[in-house]
Amino acid sequence: MKQALKAVIISIVVLLALLIIIPFTMVSRVETRLKTEINKNINSSVAWEKVSVSLLKDFPNVQVELTGFNIIGLGTFKEDTLLHVENIELSAQLFSVFSSDGLKIIEVNIEQPIVNAITRNQVNNWDIVNKNSEKKHSSKKENSGSKLVLNKFQINNASIIYVDENSHSKTSLSGVNLQLSGNLSAEESIVQLKSRVKELNVQQENVKYLSDANLTFDANILADTNTNKFTFKNNTLAINDLKMGFNGGVQILNEGFDINLQLKTINNDIKTILSLIPSQYLKDFESIQTEGNFDISANVNGVFIDSNSLPNFNFNVLVEDGRIAYSDVDDSIDDINVALKINNSGKILDSTKVSLEKLYFSISDNPFQGSFYLETPVSNASFVGGIDGVIDLKSVSDIVQFKDMELEGIVNSKIDFAGNKTLIDIEDYEALKINGNISFKGFSYSNSIMPYKIKVSEALMNINSETIELKQLKASVVNSDLSLNGSLSGYLPYYFKNSTLKGSLNHYSSSLNLNEILRKSKSVSESKKDSGVVEFGGIPRNIHLRLYSNIDKLTYDKLIVNKAKGVLVVKDSKLVIDRYNMNTLGGKIDIEGQYNTQNISKPYIDFVIGADKVDIKTMANSFTVVDSLMPVAKNAMGKISSDFKLRSKVNQDYTLNIASIKGGGTIKSDAVTVSNSKVLNQMADLLNKESYRTLTAKDIDINYEMRNGKIIVSPFSTNINGAKFTIQGEQGFDQSLNYVIAAPVSRKDVANAMGFFGGIVNQNGEDVIVDVLIKGSADNPKMSLDIAKAQKQLQNEVSEDTQKAIEELLEDDNIKKAVDDIKNKLGDFFK
Repeated sequence: MKQALKAVIISIVVLLALLIIIPFTMVSRVETRLKTEINKNINSSVAWEKVSVSLLKDFPNVQVELTGFNIIGLGTFKEDTLLHVENIELSAQLFSVFSSDGLKIIEVNIEQPIVNAITRNQVNNWDIVNKNSEKKHSSKKENSGSKLVLNKFQINNASIIYVDENSHSKTSLSGVNLQLSGNLSAEESIVQLKSRVKELNVQQENVKYLSDANLTFDANILADTNTNKFTFKNNTLAINDLKMGFNGGVQILNEGFDINLQLKTINNDIKTILSLIPSQYLKDFESIQTEGNFDISANVNGVFIDSNSLPNFNFNVLVEDGRIAYSDVDDSIDDINVALKINNSGKILDSTKVSLEKLYFSISDNPFQGSFYLETPVSNASFVGGIDGVIDLKSVSDIVQFKDMELEGIVNSKIDFAGNKTLIDIEDYEALKINGNISFKGFSYSNSIMPYKIKVSEALMNINSETIELKQLKASVVNSDLSLNGSLSGYLPYYFKNSTLKGSLNHYSSSLNLNEILRKSKSVSESKKDSGVVEFGGIPRNIHLRLYSNIDKLTYDKLIVNKAKGVLVVKDSKLVIDRYNMNTLGGKIDIEGQYNTQNISKPYIDFVIGADKVDIKTMANSFTVVDSLMPVAKNAMGKISSDFKLRSKVNQDYTLNIASIKGGGTIKSDAVTVSNSKVLNQMADLLNKESYRTLTAKDIDINYEMRNGKIIVSPFSTNINGAKFTIQGEQGFDQSLNYVIAAPVSRKDVANAMGFFGGIVNQNGEDVIVDVLIKGSADNPKMSLDIAKAQKQLQNEVSEDTQKAIEELLEDDNIKKAVDDIKNKLGDFFK
């Protein structure tokens, strides 16, 4: 007995030792087997951080754990991770690891998988299954590499994202949990499926169709593995409050699937369908009251093989005598009746017919109705339909209570349309039947981001297959008004074929205050900055629009413009200004040129600007760029005329790139007075002339050029305080200065400074010319004198007799000493 007990104990110890040691010897074999199975089936880059094997956790099964599992695409998707899984656990029969028949998997547990599915240029990043593998799996003679003896399959906290870059749509599911349990190895068993999605979002462009919706799907499935038939029992699919039940089954055939399924809503309350509306469009959902009958039903019956062999199917939506209202609002949406049918008799998708037989509702005694029919959607989609009715947006807003948005106004529309896809493909748009009109009256719109209201007092559009004629539009924003009329042509080829939209509009505003509009919109730009999003949009290539603009008064920053009139042309990714003239700054300005975005990464402006008798100080206070380039202008008074060219790159925030500015032109003026300038104050101190603190320049005619970050001023002469000054030099866009001013100094001032020696200077002659050198910057100028010209002028004017007398006087040692003292004084004067 003792020997037997001893043998049992030794056996247990040996078995435990083997259970601990064997996994370490199996890891390499398991990894090799995994790579073999994956490479058979997947054409992609697959990697994992760690593989571990245990016999103790689920003996007599082997448990394999993968950590940090990733599938990364190839080719155009080489930068995109298709699948990342934090952790995968699977249990398999121990001896199947060593068997050539393949792994027999019993249980699978997947933790925190992240799926990033992408469609790019009509290619899907999940099309990674090896074609040779597909052929093997489709062959009846081939056996699968892995055998499923599955009792439990579980996914915890998954995230699934699908982005279609072609249609600019995105679908995301987060907080996905799925549990599948049952004995799938049995010939017949009940498989239980429980799935939950915490947040379901569906978005296209900037429109959200579902936002943070909850989705659940619970099903009991009778699985018959002998006939490969799966029958649904007691199944429920729910999206938010909308619940639907499934019945029927699916059988896997040698080729295709035999499907017999029925779907029908469980709860017929109209409010359940309202629960699908994203919360940002609807507020106070709980207080909504509804009446009437609502039903969704669908049937699928027949064999599905591929798109050319479909089963019969139909989908129906029915609403009868519906009503929607809030308890504290008088208005309601009444007499809601909808009848939508989608049918297909089988075989091909082109047999599908869509029939919106009835769409009717009434708001505040204003009826609205519509209809739509579609046939042969694949070969040649043929359609006919129309809308007719009046909608009071204020009543709709009160009833639906849109979140963070206010709507008012009456919309009256009547449009009929008919045609087919062939007419669109061959661009025979005239053959399409589109006729109708839309009018707005008392329309207004505002939201929390744009708190001011956009108002349209009245608008009328006539529509046909060729043009949209804007008969009139009268709008206002804060205290600004806008009137438009004109037409757009080619809107259908623009929409369907991305062809050029052409149009001509007439614009008039009695007052347009951009300060109010831009100030109110500040929160929008700030929110974009906070989110790290910088929007810079180019002008569309395929819009050719001519706008005849006439503005009585335009206000922007401190600038007030009167009688602004001209033509703006949008064409070929450019905004062309065609001779736009205005009264402003006490004079007149004409502008021609373009804002060019043909190269979206390098947009630029190229303008020719003419100014006639504009006030220089007002101009400097109105335009930041003028203050940056000519800071002295803020201290000037007078009117100038100018013709100049301006070319510059444009930054992402639509400001000018100062360093890239090129151009030049002329500045002319009868008189300009400058005072309280740091440059003039230093010049007055240097030349000992108080009158230089305020200078009046007359008969100004300046030529200048802008390049390499500088304004280069050609030499010009002007009459300043009755004297002739000559000025030349340059200044940087950084306000650095490098000027030379040839300034006259009176002989009397020179003689007074020379003392005894001043007696030999003719005080009645022309002034002595001194070069004033200006360096430094506008805020901190540095000034000095160049006396070379003054010395030369004085030397030439001394007569030979005077020179001889001087030479005789200098023979006296005392006189010579006095002259030397005077020289020293003169030198000090011209330092």
